[in-house]
Amino acid sequence: MRAVLYVRNSSGKQVAAGTHEGLLSSGRETAARLGADVVAVYADKGISAKSGNLDARGDFARLVAELPTVRPDICIVANVDRLTRTELFRELGAIWGPLQEARVRVATAGGQVIDLGTPDGQLMAMFESWRSARENAARSERSRTGRRRAAREGRNPGRPPYGYSHQNGRWQAPNASVVLEVYERVISESAAAIAGLLNARGLLTAWNRPWTAGGVADMVRPRHPNGDPYVTGLWFGQKGEPAIKVPAIVPAELAAKARAALASRSLSPPPSTRFVQFLDERGARCGICGGWIRVAQSRGRRRADGSRTRFAYYGCQNRVKSTETGAEACSLPLRRVEAVDAAVWRSVLAWAEGGKVVNGAAGASSEGRAQAQQDLETARRQLGAEGARLEALAEALGAGAISADSYRAQVARVSARRDLLARQVATWETATAVPEPPDARARAALRQEIAEASLAADVQLRRALVRRLFPAWWMDGKGVSAMLRSGSALSEANTSPERIAVVC
Repeated sequence: MRAVLYVRNSSGKQVAAGTHEGLLSSGRETAARLGADVVAVYADKGISAKSGNLDARGDFARLVAELPTVRPDICIVANVDRLTRTELFRELGAIWGPLQEARVRVATAGGQVIDLGTPDGQLMAMFESWRSARENAARSERSRTGRRRAAREGRNPGRPPYGYSHQNGRWQAPNASVVLEVYERVISESAAAIAGLLNARGLLTAWNRPWTAGGVADMVRPRHPNGDPYVTGLWFGQKGEPAIKVPAIVPAELAAKARAALASRSLSPPPSTRFVQFLDERGARCGICGGWIRVAQSRGRRRADGSRTRFAYYGCQNRVKSTETGAEACSLPLRRVEAVDAAVWRSVLAWAEGGKVVNGAAGASSEGRAQAQQDLETARRQLGAEGARLEALAEALGAGAISADSYRAQVARVSARRDLLARQVATWETATAVPEPPDARARAALRQEIAEASLAADVQLRRALVRRLFPAWWMDGKGVSAMLRSGSALSEANTSPERIAVVC
């Protein structure tokens, strides 16, 4: 029996406490008890399973994508709440649906085995999902109720900003002199220099950690949604909670000068915040040690005016974050994000010209015509589902269930997905309409899509196209390689394990 392990932690604090290793050990013990061989491990560290957070769980998405190639008989989790705590039926379908279609049973460390192919298993899956979601909602509500009660009574609902303390029922500012000094110094000194000065004195932040330039800058900037307690004397523990009166420390005039000086020295945003990388964090692996590929930032050479540019690099997490994770530093070299992305796009153009990717992605081979028809039907169903989702969002907005900002953000994402599906439906219809293998038609359709992406310089569109053709990435000392998706540009059912060099 083939088994995959899926482990998830809700916060970085749990990861640091070693719960990941505990869950992994428990999963392996469960596999041994069931007589199963573990063929793959998927781990989402520090990611919640609450409603609306499914897209952030990159390893679960990878698990779903690799089900056809890994072909597990059973998925082992510590408990069902490791899989889901959501109350959204849409996310429940995205979680349980692929496992059911692949005929994968779910086993927990407590001895529970859920067979999604049976009515009893389906009922148990829905019940456990509901129980996990309600347990999560009840815990959150208890926390919010307690915080609101403490705020109304003037007590401390959580960790206060640096400089304040709540003792004997009163708010005090024992470190007001340090806060004032920071505001005065930031007018003429850098945040990094001030952080070094505070650390030399042995002072710690409100979180009992050494000071950083970012921590100093956050003290000076207005604190949203926590208000501006240093200037106004009003602190909001969390958004929506009553205001708490605390001693005001910084005069408004001094705060304005400090913030203006800080803003004048701000660096331009790094490429990782301005552009969309082709190699997602948590979506690409190191070919040397197996760690995740992360985006690292560094400053370039100092200009004549004293400012510096910032650059983003792809690198293994066991090199970028080795001091935080405690792992041995990986030897994988860092690579500039824009250089790798440009090389990836050039390689995609070359593959498209060669025809192999186009023929495979469009189901152009003679034996792939049945798969092409199946993928057309899948794309049509997905297109209809996206249309229904837009209608549901409109109804939710009219009923006041979601805010206007949330509505606009979700509609933008759904519309982009719907437009992409519409283009793919048109391509599949052309590919399945002709009696002969549609090599030329399919190649022309994909070339047209690539040309549109190149002409519009739309990084989002390019990235979506690249991720359809190459769903998994690896980076090693020689360059970047990718897994080529075969049979379909949309279907998750046909993924070749063959690695293909994309960037050398």
